[in-house]
Amino acid sequence: MADTSLQTTDWAYQIVGNVLFLYKIDAVDNSFDAPDLDVTDGLKIEYLTGDKVFIDSNGFSDDSAPTEASYLNVRDSIVYAIIEFIRAKLEEDKAIATDNPDKKALHQRNAEFYYKKFREKYGMAINAMHTKPHVAVPRYPYAIR
Repeated sequence: MADTSLQTTDWAYQIVGNVLFLYKIDAVDNSFDAPDLDVTDGLKIEYLTGDKVFIDSNGFSDDSAPTEASYLNVRDSIVYAIIEFIRAKLEEDKAIATDNPDKKALHQRNAEFYYKKFREKYGMAINAMHTKPHVAVPRYPYAIR
């Protein structure tokens, strides 16, 4: 039977340069102790990125009042789609704020353009997250006979 005591133990870690220091948290007084066992065949770390969309530069939750210095907690492939969405929203705001019908129509067309780019980039980002098997077959004159 597998030893599950390591999985149910609370752990803490510290990263210094390229070194990961692993500590066992004592259940009695919450102090950091050295682990009882040596890790000789690798270390598997499972972690959560959090469910907050906006975080500050220290990694703490900044969800209630994001600022321009807040970080967006999403995959890198989706960031470009979000930029296009923000551009579309800004163009919509400009269209609402102006009284000139020509400028209003221009801002609405720009907003539609950015929404279209948002849908394209978002679709590409979602497709990039799903891996599919792919077979490449060389054709003449590069095929081996």
